[in-house]
Formats: sequence, C-alpha cells, structure tokens
Amino acid sequence: MAANAIDEILRSPNDVDMQTVVVELARRVRFLEETENVKRFMSHFGRWLDRVELTCDTQDFSTLCAEKFAPDGYMDAFWGQWGPGAEDLTEKFLDFAKTSVNWAVHCYLHQEVDLNSDCTEAHFHAQEIVPMKGKMAETQTEGKFMWLFLENDSDLVKIDDGNGNLLWRMKRYGLREMKLVQQDDTQWVDIDINPESWMFKHPEHPQLRSHHNVMENVKPPHLHSGADVNTI
Repeated sequence: MAANAIDEILRSPNDVDMQTVVVELARRVRFLEETENVKRFMSHFGRWLDRVELTCDTQDFSTLCAEKFAPDGYMDAFWGQWGPGAEDLTEKFLDFAKTSVNWAVHCYLHQEVDLNSDCTEAHFHAQEIVPMKGKMAETQTEGKFMWLFLENDSDLVKIDDGNGNLLWRMKRYGLREMKLVQQDDTQWVDIDINPESWMFKHPEHPQLRSHHNVMENVKPPHLHSGADVNTI
C-alpha cells in the first residue's frame, strides 16, 4: 500500500479489502515498536557510556561490549576509529576515559530512526549533547566544566542472542562535528558512584538489580506484508 494508505482507507472505507488493511496496520505497528526499541537501546547505551567514563572499569566496558556492541561493532569518530572488536574498543576507550573525562552525561536530542524493510537494520541520527567535567591537565581542562555538542550518526543491527531472540546491537557508533563550549572559571563538584542511580541499575549485578529493558527481549512479530519501504 502507498504511504498515504490510511488516508485512502478513511476516504473510501467500503472499497478497501480488510485483510490488506490489517497487514498494513500490522506493518506500521511493527515499525513504530522497533523505532521505540532503537531509541530505548540508545538511552541504555548512553547510560553505559556515562558509567564507564565515571568508573574507568574494565569489567564495566567489557559488559558494554558484550551486551550493546555487535561482535564486529566499532566507534567511528572524527578523530579516528576504535575497533572493530572488544579488545581494541576496550583499550582505546578506557585510555580516553582515564586521561580525558572525570564524568560525563550523554544525551541524545532530536532523535531520528530509519529502519530497513524487515526491521533488522537501523540508522540513528541525533544531536548528542554531553555536559562533562574534564581531566586533561595538558589542555587546561582539569576540573573544568564543558559542553560537547556532537552529531550522532550511528548504525544498528539485530543479532540473535542464541535463544531465538533478535536484539538490537551497535554496529557503528558514529560521531561528527564536535563543538566545545567551556566555562574556564567554573569548578564543578565530583559525581559520587551512586548504586541507586539509573547508571548502575543493571540486571547482571544482583546488588544493583532493578529495572531493565524487557522490551528488548521480546521477539518481533513475523509479518509478511511484502512491504519494501520504511515509511510509517
């Protein structure tokens, strides 16, 4: 059906085959659900970046790689590429976190998600805004508050977790066009590691167990609408 199929149905409801209507609506619901799942995945991904840059913990980043990156996933930024592979990602990201960031909060605004026809690949675009406290003495950002404004341009794929569940994973985390705003005369307090914060609510840690993304573990419906476009 065309992109304006719903308008056609509303104009001439008696002239439309109901089976066609049901298939079209199911297709659209699937795209809406998967769009929301991608946005939810990115929220969780951003919180894991917050956590790793705060703790600089190898196990934390290993969990991020295992649960959020595809096996061949990588970071693709204006300064170069980290990965593919968990070993290279871990080494380069933790080196950056230990030398450059005291704490940071990754926020994704103006989110746009484009899906392929069977909802197994996604492109995510957003304005990534990162308030942070710097750590680099050589660039005089030690203890200084900064705002980073970046364009996030990332690719995600669905991967079978081995139990028949198709889960979103990061294929390419892309960062473009960084803008930096710095307040040289402002010293910001440190952030304490708070187990009750969302950053640390993760099901693999029993002492921190709380909410976790049940939507991500739901199998997508297997629809066969024959649609080859991603227009909602």
